[in-house]
Amino acid sequence: MAFIPWLIFGVSVVFFYTIGKFFHWDLETKIATILCCGLGNTSFLGLPILRMLYGEEVTNSVLIVDQLGTFLCLAIPGFIVALRFQKDPNINGNPIASVLKKLFTFPPFLALLFSFFLRFFPLSESIYFVLKILGETLAPIALFAVGFQMELGSKPKKSENFIQPLSIGLIYKLLISPIMIF
Repeated sequence: MAFIPWLIFGVSVVFFYTIGKFFHWDLETKIATILCCGLGNTSFLGLPILRMLYGEEVTNSVLIVDQLGTFLCLAIPGFIVALRFQKDPNINGNPIASVLKKLFTFPPFLALLFSFFLRFFPLSESIYFVLKILGETLAPIALFAVGFQMELGSKPKKSENFIQPLSIGLIYKLLISPIMIF
């Protein structure tokens, strides 16, 4: 199951690069559609829905699939695609070192490594309880933070050219990628 986000992302790279070339999209648009449509933030909406439908017992397996699937897909090939657009001279000189540096300084990746290390140490019930409550605040805080950054009423520079990539991206995300999975 953890391979599915990797498959969807890999196909999105080929799909949007090819479609982008055909429709003469700039590099920025190609990379934005690859990242937005090839990856999905499955934890924020998926985890509460699965808990509601199947109960608390699915949480552990879902988190493992999410961390090893979607998160690592974002952290490794997602960084590579994002760095392809960045105009940093250090990246062009040694892209592998740059990706590794960004990966090992990315706080969520460090938390994932730390969690693997913590599995060897038993946590007391009180520490587990506090961590569980903190974890349950993640989705509301993240959604609030994203909403807080939105600027209503401001018009993006390239707003007139977004309909075609948006439409194709939605077709990929809502039609093509589910067909690939099933």
